Amino acid sequence: ELMEAESLNGSSPLVVELEQGYEDDFELDLGWVSTGATWAGGAWEQGNPQPFDPGYGYPITAASDVDGDIGTQAYVTGNGSPIDLVHADAVRLISPAFDGRIFTDPVLQFSAFVFNTDTSGLISNDGLVVQINISGTTTPIDTIYPDGPGTPTWREFSYHLNDFVSMDAEMKVVFVAEADGTPFFISDVLEAGVDAFVVKEFEDSSTGIEEPTVITERVFPNPAQ
Repeated sequence: ELMEAESLNGSSPLVVELEQGYEDDFELDLGWVSTGATWAGGAWEQGNPQPFDPGYGYPITAASDVDGDIGTQAYVTGNGSPIDLVHADAVRLISPAFDGRIFTDPVLQFSAFVFNTDTSGLISNDGLVVQINISGTTTPIDTIYPDGPGTPTWREFSYHLNDFVSMDAEMKVVFVAEADGTPFFISDVLEAGVDAFVVKEFEDSSTGIEEPTVITERVFPNPAQ
């Protein structure tokens, strides 16, 4: 994609080339949709992640967004207190649509954290489900489970979309946070977060193809108006 603007002195156009794809650090509202709520709340919210300890003696959510991205915001489930978490139902976070046909080998990348436990304090069997939605049909990509007991940490994930679906003109990524249990009895609870979301062409460093020189300033957001 090319963006063209007048140079500062007006003598010649300034051309800025953007890599084709979609990138979102969630510092702006670019049209993600949060749907649903569970018995204990837990709806996806865009904001600065807040550490939340429901009485375990440690936070069950990340205390900040991913290091190194733009801004301080992410999408997290139930970013409130005292009780605002996923329990006995599911909540969904749906990305804006993108055209997958512009890619040869599209890669989906993002960072996420997941916390899930039962009444005994052990890691349970729920997680964050990653899906691709094409024309109302969803295809599962992965289920992300906690990486261990205690406060969750941000982890990076990457998937080649061609391994799961055929590219289409209007594709969406869906994150589903779901926890089992019976209302009024907190048997399973779950918290999750997503940040540093990218869909881009796969770059094979083993080919020996030199990457373009990186300009000192970053254009954001991408895509830009």
